[in-house]
Amino acid sequence: MLSFVVAALLAAHPMHADVRHADDLEDLGFPIHETVKLAARADTESGISVFEFIQPPRTLGAPPHRHAHEDELFYVLEGELSALAGEDTVTAGPGSLLILPRGAPHSFWNAGDTEARVLLIVSGSEFDGFFEAVAERLAASGPDADLPAILDAVAAAHGIEMLPHLMPDSARALLPPPG
Repeated sequence: MLSFVVAALLAAHPMHADVRHADDLEDLGFPIHETVKLAARADTESGISVFEFIQPPRTLGAPPHRHAHEDELFYVLEGELSALAGEDTVTAGPGSLLILPRGAPHSFWNAGDTEARVLLIVSGSEFDGFFEAVAERLAASGPDADLPAILDAVAAAHGIEMLPHLMPDSARALLPPPG
């Protein structure tokens, strides 16, 4: 299914069609969830980016934030993904598509006991390069890196407004204790 989706997205590109599989691609080194980029915005005329990520059990995937330039679509392949979508909290299981439009505050997490495997499609993308930029800054900062500060800085550079005050209690419980 995944290869079919990626091939269909890329087939509209006039230069070539391509099939990519997440197992054949390198993890981007994003610290919150294992992430591979299946397609960059430069790969399609429509400028979309496509990622596959694995969200570990009982972990926050992203704190509340708002994109100025992108719509995000999360297609759950395995497990469950919960999300803050505007003012609502929803849970999406396998075969579900969660649509988070630009400008709407959102967050996501895995409250379950099994990992969630998700296909993320991002349209209109200043977001392209976000995961890599976080990983690079984290590596350059060394073992005492301040991940929240790095996320804030990279988010701002990509037109993303962080909104931690909107964190639902159900997601807040997944945060590691201060320390």
